[in-house]
Amino acid sequence: KMPRKTFTAGEVLTAANVNTYLSNEQDSTVSTATAYTVATDDRYQVLFFTAASAVTVTLGTATAFQVGERVDIIQDGAGTVSIVADSGVTFGGAGTTAGTYTIDGQYDAATVICKASNEYRVIGAITAV
Repeated sequence: KMPRKTFTAGEVLTAANVNTYLSNEQDSTVSTATAYTVATDDRYQVLFFTAASAVTVTLGTATAFQVGERVDIIQDGAGTVSIVADSGVTFGGAGTTAGTYTIDGQYDAATVICKASNEYRVIGAITAV
């Protein structure tokens, strides 16, 4: 995962800091779960869902991503993956009335990006439900 570093006035960015940020690779998680709640630690990860039956991926207020942080979600199994906004969370943009998107098919993907506190955009091979 990419670390989040908040610098304070007068603090110097060192070569070690730069090397740490440039050397980080995106982590991935493979899950057979049919219900998954995105956690803050999932930021910058790729989540592969391999279930044969339907999967619900929920973003709640506890997800607590910062603006610009994201998670990539891949439907690696045959089960339809739905991305759901829990109470207190909104997915902005046109096309969704229920705060839910489904990934279009097996091996398709979506990215969820934080726009503001508890507000996300869902992009990719998706359909609004």
